[in-house]
Amino acid sequence: MRAQEPVTPEQVRLLEAFIEGQMGQPFELIFEVGQVEEVRREKHTN
Repeated sequence: MRAQEPVTPEQVRLLEAFIEGQMGQPFELIFEVGQVEEVRREKHTN
């Protein structure tokens, strides 16, 4: 998953509640957060 803004604990809580409701059992989400840097080739000019 990629996001422009950091995921908040409240968003995680809401998603856990939604999944628990769908699955009918307790569910815990753990997000591993890291910074991603995009690297692209240089554009060639003629």
